[in-house]
Amino acid sequence: MKASIAEGRTAPAAEEERPQREGDPLNDNLKQGYHFFTAHDYARAAKYFRRDIKANPDTPEGYLALAKTRCRSGDFKGSTEVRLEALQRCKVGSAEWAEILTNCIAGLSDQSGAEIPKPSWWNDTELLSLTKQVLATAEANAENEPLALVWALHTRARVLANTHERLPGWSHGPRTPLQYIEAVKCYERAAQAADERHAAGDAGMGEGPKWADDAKCLRAHLNSVMRGGPPNPHEVN
Repeated sequence: MKASIAEGRTAPAAEEERPQREGDPLNDNLKQGYHFFTAHDYARAAKYFRRDIKANPDTPEGYLALAKTRCRSGDFKGSTEVRLEALQRCKVGSAEWAEILTNCIAGLSDQSGAEIPKPSWWNDTELLSLTKQVLATAEANAENEPLALVWALHTRARVLANTHERLPGWSHGPRTPLQYIEAVKCYERAAQAADERHAAGDAGMGEGPKWADDAKCLRAHLNSVMRGGPPNPHEVN
């Protein structure tokens, strides 16, 4: 892991160093917060989640709950900012860390995320390394968290296909043909997995056809460049 990740306090150095909650892991503040969350009373839910953060500032649960609440309220920028706080309190390499990092990358990539100061790891070298680790973690936990694998594949594809779909505030480096080939495969796997989850009834998994088109477009770009021709005219600059 790069030095800047450690310096940014992405996570405690070891699992045993993570602060432990007293009593029930789902304490009264979280219970009350989720009660109002399920009742769609997001203002009161956020109040209890903030109380949990104040009481347990070094554990991620309250931050994640508050992030979900802000997302449901339409505050996508605020949701990403809180997820970045949660990320700092997770063990690097854990399934929880991988899923939160994927969400952070997605949040920082959209229009509202453009206003958020970018973390130290928001650079080409570290995003390539981090998304590789995220994908490996998601694959190892795919049986328990199939949706996390879908988004890990898509995120890895986006980072690899840097000239195909640019992310804001990130200075991209060159890509090798092998990296483009991996990007195509990740798009194709993400599309297939999304279709399977959509067929199983998972909400928000209707992106399969679009990602399949992304794979075809990127493959055409790769084939054209490898033949010595111009880039694919459909490539996004």
